[in-house]
This record gives sequence, C-alpha cells and structure tokens, in this order.
Amino acid sequence: MSTSPEVNDINLNHLEATGDVDVNELAFIKDLVANEFYYRRELVDKLRHPNRDIDTDCGYPDTNQLSVESFLDLYQRFPIATRVIDLPVDESWRAQPDVYESEDEHDITDFEVKWDELHKKLRGEKSWFQDNDGSPIWEHLQRVDRLSRIGHYGVIFLELDDVGSKKKNGDVITWADPAPGFEDDVNELPQTELTRNGLKFPKSKVKLPTAKVEEEDLDQDSEDDDSEEGDDSEAVAGEAPKMGGKKKSIYDLPNKKEIDPESIETEVELIGLRCFDEKHAKVSVWEGNAESRRYGMPKLYTLQFGEVEGARSGKSVNSIVRDVDVHWSRIIHIADGLTNSEYIGTPACRPVTNDILDLQKIFGASGEGYWRMAFPGLSFESHPQLGAKVRFDAEGTKAQLERYQNTLQRYLATTGGSVKLLSGSVGDPTPHIEVRIESICIYLKCPVRIFKGSERGELASSQDKDSWDERMVMRQAGYITPRIIVPFVDRLIKIGVLPEPKGFSVSWPDITNLSKLAKVQAAAAFIAALGQYISGGVDSLIDPMFLLTKVFDFTQEEASEVLKAAEEFMAQKKEVQAEEAAEQAELQSQQMAGQAAQMADGSVPPMVPGQPPQPAVPGQQGPVQGQPPKGPVPPQLQKAKGKVPPQFLKKSPTSNEVVCNVASILADPEFQELFSIEERYEL
Repeated sequence: MSTSPEVNDINLNHLEATGDVDVNELAFIKDLVANEFYYRRELVDKLRHPNRDIDTDCGYPDTNQLSVESFLDLYQRFPIATRVIDLPVDESWRAQPDVYESEDEHDITDFEVKWDELHKKLRGEKSWFQDNDGSPIWEHLQRVDRLSRIGHYGVIFLELDDVGSKKKNGDVITWADPAPGFEDDVNELPQTELTRNGLKFPKSKVKLPTAKVEEEDLDQDSEDDDSEEGDDSEAVAGEAPKMGGKKKSIYDLPNKKEIDPESIETEVELIGLRCFDEKHAKVSVWEGNAESRRYGMPKLYTLQFGEVEGARSGKSVNSIVRDVDVHWSRIIHIADGLTNSEYIGTPACRPVTNDILDLQKIFGASGEGYWRMAFPGLSFESHPQLGAKVRFDAEGTKAQLERYQNTLQRYLATTGGSVKLLSGSVGDPTPHIEVRIESICIYLKCPVRIFKGSERGELASSQDKDSWDERMVMRQAGYITPRIIVPFVDRLIKIGVLPEPKGFSVSWPDITNLSKLAKVQAAAAFIAALGQYISGGVDSLIDPMFLLTKVFDFTQEEASEVLKAAEEFMAQKKEVQAEEAAEQAELQSQQMAGQAAQMADGSVPPMVPGQPPQPAVPGQQGPVQGQPPKGPVPPQLQKAKGKVPPQFLKKSPTSNEVVCNVASILADPEFQELFSIEERYEL
C-alpha cells in the first residue's frame, strides 16, 4: 500500500536508525498512518459534499436567509423562541436598580431630585407616582433590552421639547437635527445603507440638517444678551447654548425637603420615550468621514411610527403609520451579543434557530398525528368468496359515511363486504422535545427547570437557581449597567435634561435572596457554629473580628457593628442581672423579717439552725402579742450592744441579764444594716 505525500513527510527514520524497528515494521506503521489519514479525509469529504448538505436535508434555512422579520415572527408566534428572548431579560430586571449621586442618604442633590421627577411627564400627562419601583423609566429600559435581543439591535427614542422651536438662524428644529449639546456634530456625509456585506457607500450625498450659526447672527445675539439684566445669559466655552438661562448649581440646596423640582433649571425637558426594534428603526445614514471619531457609526435613523402587523392582509392595526428621520443624538442604541461590531449584535434566536425549527416540526407533527389518529380511517373490504362479483355502491357508501361522521347515526349498512378500522398509534414526542430544550439551555447557560418554569426547591434545583442568579447578577453588572443605564443617563446629562453631577452610581438590589426556609437553616447553622466557637474556647485562638470577616464573609463595617452590638448587649445584661440580684436580696430580707416577727408572737415555731422553719402546732399558745421574749441577748447582738437602741433592751425581772425583742430588732430598717443575711437567719 503506497503512502500519501503527507505521510511521507512524517519523520520516522529515527526509528530505523535506533534499531528498534526494521524496514517491514516501519512500512507497516506508515500504512496504518495512511489508513487513518484517508479515513478522516473521506469523512470530511462526505460532510462537505454538496449532496450531503445537512441544512438543506433538514430544511434549515441558510444563515444569510435569516432576517429580523423571521426572528420577529418566531418571537410573536412560537413560545420557545419567546422564552429564549424574554428569560434573561425578565430574570435580570426582576429587581429595579437605583441611580444616585451621593452615598449619604441624607444628602439629596439636584441630580437625584430631577432623576426622581423624570418619569412624571413621560406618559403625556402629569403623574403623581413617586416611588422608584414601577417607574416608567425602568419599564422602557427593560422593554428595549427585550427588543434588542430580537434582531441585531434596539433603540430608545428621546422625545425632547425643543422640537418645533426655532434656532438662531430662524429654522425650525426637527427630530433630524442634533439634540442640544450636539450642535457641532454636523457635516456633509455620503448616503450609506446597511447591507449583508457591510457598509455600502453610493455616489449620492445627503446634506444633513445643520445647526451652524452665522457670525452675523452671533454678533446680533451677543448684542441682545448684553442688553439683558443679570448674568443669566453667560455662556461657557464648549457648552451647548442654554435654554431658559443659567443653570442653578446643584450643590446649593441642602436636602430634599427644601428642594422644589421646578426650581431646578434644566436646558431641555424629556417629554416621552419610545422603544423600537431593528425592523422599525433602520439606520439610514452611517458616519462616512474617516477623520471623525464616530467613523462607521450610525448617523441618521429612520423610525417607523405605527404598527403594520396586518400588512399581508391589507389591513393595519394602526392607521397612523409614517417614517421619521431622527438624528443619532436623540437615539440610545442598544445591542446585545456584540462580537466585532459595537453596534450590530447577534440575535438571541440565531444560534438556536435549528433547535427552534425542530421543535416546531415536533409540535406540529404531534398535534397533526393526534388529530389523525383520534379519527381513524375506515376500510371497506369484500368477502373473498364473492371474488369479482361484488358490486360496490360508492355513492351510497359515501352518504352513509357522511351520516356516520356528522350525525348521530352509529351504523353502516354494507352488502357483500365489511368495514374495518384503520388503527394507528401516536409516538410520545417528549424525548425529542427534551433533547432540543437541553440544547437551547446549553446556549443560554440556563438550568432546564428554570427555563421551563418548574422550579421546585429541591437540592439540585436550588443549586441551579443559585448559579442562575449569579449569572443574572453578572448580566446586571456587565451588560445592563454599562450598555443600557449608563449611556441613557449620560445622554440625558449631555443634552441638559438632568443637571450635571459630580458623578453618579448605579446599585442593584440583591436578587440572590434565600427563601425563608433557607434563611432559617442558614441562621441555625451560623448560631451553632458561634456556639461551638465560644463554648470551645476558640476565641482565645481566633479573634472574633477575624472569624466574622474571613470565615463568615462579613464586611469590616458589618463585623464592627456586630461586635459593638454584642458589647452593648453584654453590658445591659450585666446591669439587668445586678438589678435582679438586688431585688432578690431585698425580697429574701423581707421574708426573713416577716418570719422573725411571726416567731416573736408565737405564730411560727423558732427556727433551728440548718433546718427550714416549722409551722406552728395548732392550739399551742405563744407569747403574748407585743411582749418581748424572755432570754439573754443572743451572741450576735453582743457585738452591737452599743448600737442597739435602748427601747429594744431591758433587764430581766428575775436576773441581771439583759433581754431583747429580737423580732422588733430584725424588723427595724435602720438596724438591719448591722447584720448579714446569714446572721439574720440564725437570729
């Protein structure tokens, strides 16, 4: 077997030189390599053979045949395609962000006030809605995020109140004119159009609307400005002409309570927002000036107002349909799935178009198959004994079948034959559907349960949800914020709709919140770990701050707050314990004083040291009430003789010993301080 040139190029001579293999073995190895080479080349040739075009055999369209209209039709008619486009958008926008300038929640700036008031004029009439959640601003940004995934891009059209007013040269401002702040962005460009092969520049040229002001007009305007009182008309070099006078500083007002939104002057007002997909927002002119920083970027858009869903049938859902040219400065261009271009993205359904078309086939075949098998066919068969002598009444049989199918007649009368049922079966399409769904989920990096919406909270499903939530957080921080929110806010600042801040930030609520059960389980594990940390004496080895920040992932601020709260709690606990101990001691003292008084009047027998007090024996008479007991002064009172008041002491009538009323002494508040609790019990 002769070897190919490619195989001969393989250097195997060193094997023969070493003596490990002889010439025959070397030739055999070369033959094996050649066989493998030819086998693989034959396989590749079969795959590339024009008669083995997989897309053609399976009915898949060519990539160049996929248009925004086809993707829009899939989105509107097929639920799987709708899910592919909507799922990442809905999941990442389930919580709405917050745009702010100052980190201090008590320091409310002009920028924040105007941002909060921005949505109140977007619906054509005044709105009294004041919450950030549910603002029309976020609804429009979420909608354009969805529309941009249908085709190659989507746009937001900024409707400004400067349209219809006159420029300094007397011309009326239109949507095709640059927005305020972009008046210098005007030049003569070649007419261009977007084609599948890239940018195409025909010979004809279009002169875009210009905002250039003649020197005579500027001189006249400057003279008019000098005649006005005050400095409100001062212009800053490089800034757009202000509409309505000088803008008030955004740092003059201290807090939100004292800020009136109407008192914050801006150059122009935003009166509306409109979202368009690629089909209804065509780029009609591209930047063709190679020296421009926007070379190859959109220059002019043609927006189609109104919907023409009924165009095929000659009827339109909206009778007001017109095309309007809009300057790029009034447009926020949004594109998802960017690769080489900064403006032309990848439609979300294009990588999974084959899977979506397969699912359409499976769903259609399943439904059609069930429809056919639910009403099986009938077969008329003659008796073999009759041979060819059977006369078949076609018209009569057809009439009977029609009555059988369409009326309550439940019989068929035949002659010379019988009617048999043509049975069949419908296969279960579930395995075929699951394979295509898994393929789509691989592309979306989405768990199958979440794509289907059948999340049940199981262990594996919970892990999938956590992973999916992390991807949505990445989409918020890596795409929505830099590609949608920041360009939108920056453009409003540049135009003059919002006051210029020192800087603004975008924060998102945490969408990875645990369920209530998961929170309880996590809290129980955390408390158990802290209990083992304290009871095991590990605090002498590992500092609590280190434990909270390095092990439990607390921030430095959160850990400091926890430790400070713990110290305050322990101090309060010690105070409460001290108060409870004092109250308990006072209660015991009062109880002992009461028992001593009962012992003195005989209602309770004397206490024996080391034994609990014994109840009085019924019928036994004790000392006379108020009469001091007979007996010497107890030893405990001997040390306090000089301090015992005379009224508590008297000599015995039978001896020279001093007797005292012990109960009276113990009940006296001033005299109680001379004895401890143990001495009181003994007495």
